[in-house]
Amino acid sequence: MALSRLLPRLQPRPEPLAEPVEEPPAAPVEDSPRLQAVPEPAPAPEAEGALMANVIVLANQKGGVAKTTTTLNLGVALRELGHRVLVIDLDPQGNLTMSQGMNPDAIDRSMFDVLVHRVPISDVIQTVEVDVAVASIDLAGAELALSALIGRERALEKALVEVRDRYDYILIDTPPSLGLLTINAFVAADAVIVPVQCEYLSLRGLVQLENTLAMVRENLNPRVHVQGIVPTMYDGRTLHAREAIEILEEHFGDLVYDTRIRKTVRYAEAPVKGSSVLKYEPSGPAAQAYRDLAKEVARPRPRSARRARPNRLRRLPRRTRAPRPHSTRPSSTSPTSRRKRSPSPSPRPFPLYIRWSSRTRTSRPRPPRRAPPPATSRRCSSRRRDSTACRRPRAPRTSPRSVSSASAAPG
Repeated sequence: MALSRLLPRLQPRPEPLAEPVEEPPAAPVEDSPRLQAVPEPAPAPEAEGALMANVIVLANQKGGVAKTTTTLNLGVALRELGHRVLVIDLDPQGNLTMSQGMNPDAIDRSMFDVLVHRVPISDVIQTVEVDVAVASIDLAGAELALSALIGRERALEKALVEVRDRYDYILIDTPPSLGLLTINAFVAADAVIVPVQCEYLSLRGLVQLENTLAMVRENLNPRVHVQGIVPTMYDGRTLHAREAIEILEEHFGDLVYDTRIRKTVRYAEAPVKGSSVLKYEPSGPAAQAYRDLAKEVARPRPRSARRARPNRLRRLPRRTRAPRPHSTRPSSTSPTSRRKRSPSPSPRPFPLYIRWSSRTRTSRPRPPRRAPPPATSRRCSSRRRDSTACRRPRAPRTSPRSVSSASAAPG
C-alpha cells in the first residue's frame, strides 16, 4: 500500500501518431498581376520568293561631288537592267526632285511629313522615270523637329518597313553634311556608296565619313559598310585628277569602282529638261558611264572588297618627300658653300594629304631658269654688265630743223 501511494497511477500509453502524408502544394492565387517575361513574337512568315530591298546611301559631306546626279542616273540605269528602284530625296534643297521636273515649292507632302508626322512613305512617292520620294524646303526643319522625339535616329528605318519588299534597290540622296538626316540614312542602310570628286578637298571627306560610320556601326546599325567609291568629275587631261585616282586605288584598293564619271556638260543640261542623262542623251558617253556603274553595283562583290579594314580609311601612311634634283651651279671651294643646308620644317600634313606638289616636281623636273642675255652688241660678263662699255651706243637725236640746216650748209 505504501508503495502504491508513492508511485503515480499507471496510465495507458499514448498511441504513436501516424506520419503526415505530404500533399502537393496548391498553386498560389495572385491578387495583383506581376511583371513576367513575355517571349518575343515569332516573325511573320514571308511570302515565297519575297526579297527585301538593298538600301544604298550615297553620302559625302563635301558638297558638289555629284551625289544627286549619281543617285538619279544610277537609279534609272538599274531600272533599265530590270530592277525595281525607289529613289529617296533626303536633301532639303530638293535638287533630285527638281531634276525630275517637279517643283518642290508646290508639293503638299514630302519626306518631312514622313519623318516628323509619321505619314506613310507611299503617300509621297511620285512615279516619273523611277519612283521618287519627293522632298521640299520643309525638310530643312526636320532635324530640329526630330531632336525632341524618342528614337529620332530610326525614323527613316521605320518608314521603309512598308515598302522594302516592293523594290530591289532603294537609293537615298543625302545632304552635304553629317547631321541627323544623314544619320537616319545610315541607320536604315545596308551599304554606302561614296561619290568622290577627283580633288584633294573631296578626299579629305572620306576620313570624316568613316569616323561617322564607325560610330553608327557601334551603336545603331552594325551591318552598314562602305560598298564602293565612285570617282566623279574626272578629267584625264589634268595631272591632278590622275594622281587623285592613283591615291584612291593605292589606299582603298577594290573599293574603288572601275567606272570613271567624266566631267561633261550633259549632266548639267539634263536637269533643265527634267530628265536623267540616260533619257536626255541615251547613246552618249555620259549615259554609258552610268550604265557601266549600274552593272558594277548590281554585280555581287567579294567580301574582302565590300568591307574595308577598320583602320584603312582612318590613318594612311605618310609619304616622304623625294629628294630634289641636284643644282646645276658649280660648287665653290669655300667651306661655307659645302655645308649642307638643313631642311626647312614642313607643316604636319593631314593623314590623307599626299603631297601632289612634290610628286609633280619629281615626276616632271623643270629646267633651271636662266637670266635673259643683255641687249648688247657683244656678250659681257656679269661683273661688267653694268659698265658703260656693255651698253649699246645710242644714235644722236636730230630734229627736222637740224637736218634741213645741215643739208643747206655748204660742204
